[in-house]
Amino acid sequence: MKNIWQYDIQTNPIYKGKVIAVVDYKIYDFADTYDELLERLKDKPIQYYTFHVPKNMGAVRILSLRIKSLKNNLWIPTYPVYFPTLDKNGGTEALLVDSGADISLVTHEFGKRLGFQRTAQDVVMKAQGVGSSIAYLMKKVAITVEGITFDNHFAWVQDDSIEDMILGREVVFDLFDITFKQAEETIIFQPRNE
Repeated sequence: MKNIWQYDIQTNPIYKGKVIAVVDYKIYDFADTYDELLERLKDKPIQYYTFHVPKNMGAVRILSLRIKSLKNNLWIPTYPVYFPTLDKNGGTEALLVDSGADISLVTHEFGKRLGFQRTAQDVVMKAQGVGSSIAYLMKKVAITVEGITFDNHFAWVQDDSIEDMILGREVVFDLFDITFKQAEETIIFQPRNE
């Protein structure tokens, strides 16, 4: 069964910035804070889970946090992606596979290597990060993953200080079932049979 609550929080602005309680895939209750919600639910004989709805629900978020792991595992979950237009002849680049990223992202320099150019028709957009925002342009380019070529949307950042390159959920996660096996330091892309 689909999580009905996920559609509700995207279509109903009343939930923005609120903490919701979910029961049977639906929003059961909501409040301004966890404490307020938990106080109201403490005597209810129901099984629920909570979710804090971001205030900027629907906005593109690019969160680049670097927190030192307590474990000494240095594996970075990257996957090789072939770009037919890279440096005009094609080439492969390893991108961080990020199930938490709404869209894919390439650096300013890499975008130029893909042939991206800023045109008068481009709309400069802003993505929210932790404590800041960055300007980006949306571009579409063909990529190949596991022998399947498709057009993918990329946020082409306009700030040369951004170094991350991300393969996000949009398009990619609809075409593949993706399994992360951290202990084996492996990512498996399995094409979906639709």
